[in-house]
Amino acid sequence: MQTRRVTGAMDARDVSFYFQVDSIEPSPWYPPRHDRQGEWLPPRPRGSNMLVRSGTTGLLFYGYGYGTGPQRVQRVPSGQIDQHSNHYKTFSVYMNQSAFWIFPGDATTSEVGTGQQQDSAEEYDEDTAEDGDELEGEDWSRMNFYYPTRNLEPRDAAYATFAGEDSRMRFQHREQLAWINRLLPDRYHAEHTHISTTGTRAFGGLIGELPMIIALIAFSVRSHRVVDALQYCMVRPRWRSHPRAPREGWTDQRGMVVRVFHNPQDLDTRSKLPDFERGQYGKMFDVLA
Repeated sequence: MQTRRVTGAMDARDVSFYFQVDSIEPSPWYPPRHDRQGEWLPPRPRGSNMLVRSGTTGLLFYGYGYGTGPQRVQRVPSGQIDQHSNHYKTFSVYMNQSAFWIFPGDATTSEVGTGQQQDSAEEYDEDTAEDGDELEGEDWSRMNFYYPTRNLEPRDAAYATFAGEDSRMRFQHREQLAWINRLLPDRYHAEHTHISTTGTRAFGGLIGELPMIIALIAFSVRSHRVVDALQYCMVRPRWRSHPRAPREGWTDQRGMVVRVFHNPQDLDTRSKLPDFERGQYGKMFDVLA
């Protein structure tokens, strides 16, 4: 993939950003961590999560949300932006047993939660892991959803996050199954699929924390196909599903850190990205995607 420098004036409607997708794995120097049922849990201590120096690790990309202009994700020089001053969000994500575990930060440089790999005082049962009440975004928590209630936001679209109230989507339509089946394991699917061509066709869709949505795309394929998937899926006017087989990249204990940065060429970028995440520019994934 050719590296190029992104230049040019920004259209007022454009939503663009820079991002990185770095692969991580548990350090072999720490004993595995499990809940009371024996299910694997991501490591907590500082240094217990390691960068994997392969695939997209260390690469910087320029991506597009809504607007006009080039449609494909581009690889750009790593020094094109000041990553510290333009940082927006960082998520660390692991997948295991068809569940996504999220830490809202860089788990390769930070202590997660208590920092203790084994803590007998805590109880990791299914209810605690899914409702997030006790984790409060400081520890690893399972991906879940909430549904927007503000004006201009799609109230039928699932907002992917780590602090929602729904463990699965409430709505989905059969014309959305292409991206649903590739981005989301069955445990996150709605209990019922709408099939009518009118009325319910507009129900459903996906929005959410931008690093999490990018991670879902990256997890959906094997590591050597991540760039191709990002370029295929993240296009305008609406992101779409790739043609690879469902579940191709869903490997237990696969991990990544996704960092998103503001576009310093856009003076309105700090308000655009939150609006884009909440669906004010439209759903990220919708019907026929």
